[in-house]
Amino acid sequence: MVGGRDGGRRGGRQGGRGPGNRDKRNQGGGRGRGRDNSRSGGRGRGRGSDPPPRPSTGSQGGRSGGARAARFQLPSNPSNLQFIRSVLKNCPNHKLKATIEQMDKSWLNCWQSVESLPLDALKILLSAISRLPFSASIAPPPLPAISKAVSTLLSQTTQDGGDDEALDGNDGTLEGVELVERVIRGLLKFTWDLKRDDVKEALDEMIAEADTSLNVRLKTHRPARDRLTILLNEIDKSWSIKVKKREATETEQGVAAPDWRHPTVTWLADYKNFQPALLPKLQLPRSNEGRVYDSSDEYFRTVVELWIGMTFVEGNNALLPHCTVKTGDKVCDQPLWPFPEKKSSIHCRNSQCDRFATFVCAHRLHTKGYCSKCAGEYQQRLRGPPSKYASTHIYDGFIANVKYDGTMSIEQVASRRPPLKPIHWRTTKRLSSPNLIGIVRLANREASLRATDEIYWAEIIFQRKSLMNTRLANEGV
Repeated sequence: MVGGRDGGRRGGRQGGRGPGNRDKRNQGGGRGRGRDNSRSGGRGRGRGSDPPPRPSTGSQGGRSGGARAARFQLPSNPSNLQFIRSVLKNCPNHKLKATIEQMDKSWLNCWQSVESLPLDALKILLSAISRLPFSASIAPPPLPAISKAVSTLLSQTTQDGGDDEALDGNDGTLEGVELVERVIRGLLKFTWDLKRDDVKEALDEMIAEADTSLNVRLKTHRPARDRLTILLNEIDKSWSIKVKKREATETEQGVAAPDWRHPTVTWLADYKNFQPALLPKLQLPRSNEGRVYDSSDEYFRTVVELWIGMTFVEGNNALLPHCTVKTGDKVCDQPLWPFPEKKSSIHCRNSQCDRFATFVCAHRLHTKGYCSKCAGEYQQRLRGPPSKYASTHIYDGFIANVKYDGTMSIEQVASRRPPLKPIHWRTTKRLSSPNLIGIVRLANREASLRATDEIYWAEIIFQRKSLMNTRLANEGV
């Protein structure tokens, strides 16, 4: 290394006067900008003749070398905090999309652990969404993780900020709300592989949570509340949230020609395929000589329809509203079906509906049911994200691995509406072997089941001892 700033601001090839060029090995002459030939790569003005050629080697980074700053480099395997504080924070906006795509694993890992991130890292992570250009075509982070991040941010900033205004007229709570506002506008850039209602409900919840964090008595908070109201009205517009559209032919085929071999959620939710009263009945011989069916095709068609109805009826029941009439401590819990032969005088259970119920219980003394419109809306809530309205027989999980023979290991299994009493996995019929289950691939955990989503049939098998299976089931494995 050479004296001064490793080469100084003065230096030539023959006795320059710069203080950093006193070493005889770096003598030079000539007036003008030039690079010395030392390993320091210093630049300087000297009194001499021609400048030296550009060196082929030499260090040119950092202040000590007086050279250009090193280019932004991505770490190979950073931790979550390293990725946020070193990569996201320092990455320019125009390179943010490429950086996220290149380090998508670290990007997703950060979103999966948002509740454990410190406040500064959480702000940087959320700000990355708002910093993405509108032209950036990139898959959005998991929507449930974004909701958790917003909730965590608002809870921390509200605790730290308090209700009092800062001296500059601002506070931590307001800064957090303004960040959430920018994040929501940033989320409108994405094209979601979800139902529009799911995205809208999540964004509405974020806005409502941000609004409750504000204090209407503070003047600085009032404009933010007005902006949140405007943003809420913008989200109500049908074109504000972009979702992926399925192919029209695929949708038509899934609805018009359902098939158990290539089923969709629409097919499994259609009671007409499974209701016992609507299924064909096997005919009995009228005499010892007469034929029961006109042809073998008619016979096998009848048998196949019965097989389909009996095989998949439990899956259909999970997607139908159920009877809630109690007898003592026991709930009826039978699926509600329309019975065309019954003329029901029961009013729809929805207090805001004045129609008669068409989906009723088979028990003649149970007088609770829904009209067709309300039953359809109820079915959509059953297929929705985890809530008190979701079906208890729909489970979220992650496919950990798939073996060569098609056997899959599913982890982090959790019901979208767990029963009030803990499940006793050694005696329950839930997810027990050899149950038949339907697997649906979702864009992210807790996403709603869409009508056109394909179903893949699978059988539950146990490969370990019974006690080990019970322990793993309790852990969601």
